[in-house]
Amino acid sequence: MSMENVDVITGGEVLTNQLSNGGKEDVTSTSILESTIENPRKWASIMHEDLVSEMNANDASDFIRNQTNGPASNETAAAEIEHQDSVVQETVQKENDRSVAMNEENKISDTVCEAELTATSCEMCHNYELSLTKMQDAERNLKEQLSAAQHLVNRYQNELSGERLYRREMETKTTTLCADNEKEVNIAKNENEKCADQLAIVDERCVKLIQEQRKSIDRLKERLNMMNKDMHNLSNRYLKLLGANRKCSAEMRDQTIELPQDVDQLQFLCLQLREELIETRAAREHAEVVLKDEITTLETQRKEDEMEKRRIEDAYTERVNGVSEELGFARSQLDSMKDASSKVEEMNKRMTEYRKIIEDLEKQLQSVQKERTDLEMTVALYKQKCAALQQELNTSETVQKDFVKLSQNLQIELEKIRQAEQEVRWQFDEDVHACNQCQSNFSKNRIKLHCYHCGKIFCSVCLSATIPSGPHRRPAKVCQVDENPVFEPVDQYLSVVVDSAPFFSHNLAAT
Repeated sequence: MSMENVDVITGGEVLTNQLSNGGKEDVTSTSILESTIENPRKWASIMHEDLVSEMNANDASDFIRNQTNGPASNETAAAEIEHQDSVVQETVQKENDRSVAMNEENKISDTVCEAELTATSCEMCHNYELSLTKMQDAERNLKEQLSAAQHLVNRYQNELSGERLYRREMETKTTTLCADNEKEVNIAKNENEKCADQLAIVDERCVKLIQEQRKSIDRLKERLNMMNKDMHNLSNRYLKLLGANRKCSAEMRDQTIELPQDVDQLQFLCLQLREELIETRAAREHAEVVLKDEITTLETQRKEDEMEKRRIEDAYTERVNGVSEELGFARSQLDSMKDASSKVEEMNKRMTEYRKIIEDLEKQLQSVQKERTDLEMTVALYKQKCAALQQELNTSETVQKDFVKLSQNLQIELEKIRQAEQEVRWQFDEDVHACNQCQSNFSKNRIKLHCYHCGKIFCSVCLSATIPSGPHRRPAKVCQVDENPVFEPVDQYLSVVVDSAPFFSHNLAAT
């Protein structure tokens, strides 16, 4: 039997070294061959275990080295272990086939080797025992290494299965989280679209409100212009009246008094003056009626304007409250959207745009509120002006009435004074049937009394004044015209007529 066949059968380092020695090598080789011939399956299993233990030891060391690199290489380690197991199984199968072939060859060469083996069997027993003990020790060590490697493999397989389960759990969690995030993103998109629609509606409402407020402002401006025109017309009329009255008073003051000497002409003059007085009274009454009608119309217009202003204010307050509520609701929705928009960058951009839009709307609302406050201030000022002008109008009317009455009384008194200066005669009781002052008819119960200054007949009521007369300064009954000196009342009344301008005529332009 050759050395190559022995190397093929054993395949281990110990046997090859023993077979490569000198004379003793022949003895050991013969003993080993004898044992292999007797129990070929035992030696095949031993060689298989040796090879498996060596390969498992190398694989275990590689596996431990790979495991120290980190848990990320578990899958690669498992793949390597499976590959090595397949390689070991292939080598074992090959060795079994070789052992079967070698057994057949050994059967053929048994007859040749029996003589040689019987001669050297006793000398090789001791060496065989030593080699056997060494091989047993090596086998124990290899078995221990194999058990340790198997323990490590089992532990790493368990860890790998745990890692796989953990990976599957993480994959399921990530899928669920992705689905939840997609749902939240879709919900956020839907809410964002709703907010955009609501903001568009709010924009439309704000635009409508601004247009309506501008229209109402234009209406109020037109009404204020009309009121200003009316007040300007009234002031012009009032100034015209003042100028006419001043001209009349100046003309009357500067006019020379020329009375006719004939009684008929005097009567005709009196009738003419009376007709003029009647005409002036009619004109005054007509002017009063016209002014009263204008005042009533202005008051009704003012009341209607106030009612409409209040209605508009109420409507605008309601609309502003509604818009503020909608804006508050929109802000709350935007605040809720901020939490969802932290996960998506596009949502942040849209939210910034919505914030800008809301700021613009707030600025527009603030400008509208400022305009509203300004309009309220202007309306209040115009109300104050209207009230002041109404008071001035009332005072002017009262002053005009007083002025007319005063002028009439002055004219009557002046006429009486002139007549008294022109004609002073004693009236007889038979000629007079009524009082010269109050024009009340005399009766049996009413006594006719003479004025000791002008000689006219008056009733007891009109002739109640007395003045001292005569050297003894006895009281004498005189009429009311003759109670004071002749020219004092005339000068006083003329001064009143000249200076009878109303108290506000000088400050009219200032108001």
